[in-house]
Amino acid sequence: MEALLNELRQEAEATRSLLERVPEERLGWKPHPKSMTLGQLALHVATIPGDLSRLAQLEEFDASNANFEPAVPESKAAINTALKKS
Repeated sequence: MEALLNELRQEAEATRSLLERVPEERLGWKPHPKSMTLGQLALHVATIPGDLSRLAQLEEFDASNANFEPAVPESKAAINTALKKS
């Protein structure tokens, strides 16, 4: 269990380092017209650990009831807060 926790800590640090490099003035930029914005992608990456943890604790998951609309972060601070919370 300790090995898994250490790996998660390393990944969290790598993710934090990556997200620090996202330019705030470019949060609305899209790498492709059908893509999410850079801000939405960064927020998605920031929330993956918490989302996986919540899913793992569920007895079952009904995708038809899920909201798959990506959230739009207001700022880099919101992304960083989401990562810390996640």
